[in-house]
Amino acid sequence: MDAWAHKYAAIAHFVCVSCAGPDLAREFRRRLRLSACLVTYLDDGHVPSWGQLGCNGFIVLDAIHSVACAETAAFLQLRELAFAHVEALVDALAAGGRLPRVCPGQLFRLRGLPPRYASANGQHGLILGKAAADGRWQVQLRSGQRLRVQLENLDTGETGGLEDCGANIAEDVGADVEAYEQETTLMVEARV
Repeated sequence: MDAWAHKYAAIAHFVCVSCAGPDLAREFRRRLRLSACLVTYLDDGHVPSWGQLGCNGFIVLDAIHSVACAETAAFLQLRELAFAHVEALVDALAAGGRLPRVCPGQLFRLRGLPPRYASANGQHGLILGKAAADGRWQVQLRSGQRLRVQLENLDTGETGGLEDCGANIAEDVGADVEAYEQETTLMVEARV
């Protein structure tokens, strides 16, 4: 988060909120070497009822502090892909544009493929990379097969409740999944 705080210093704020009091907030500042981020905490009994807890993702707010994305890709599952997801959102907000329809690190379901590839329709996977010059996105199906598909073939709104899909695919792409000892809420606030 500190790298982001430096990269986006003039256009975004990065906030790490401990839901377990001031001691954990101090520990996160120390362990994660957070010098450019705001690190704070919530008192007992004031834990938010929405958003992400722990390193399961980030909350991204827009310039007027409205939730632009309540749940980005989970860091503990996808590592660098989760960061690419956040950066795609913050970059779009910082540029004054709309949020992208798809981002690296998102789950999807294939749809509308031409008859030649129709057997892949309905399969789920993970978006690995941004669109290439030809407009196709690099994806990996749950089966492990990697494809390049057009935006209109990616349905990120209906992932079939595949909460574990990202973890399975993350293992295939070599993500190192670690558990943190405590939970925190990580929030990203972008302002223009």
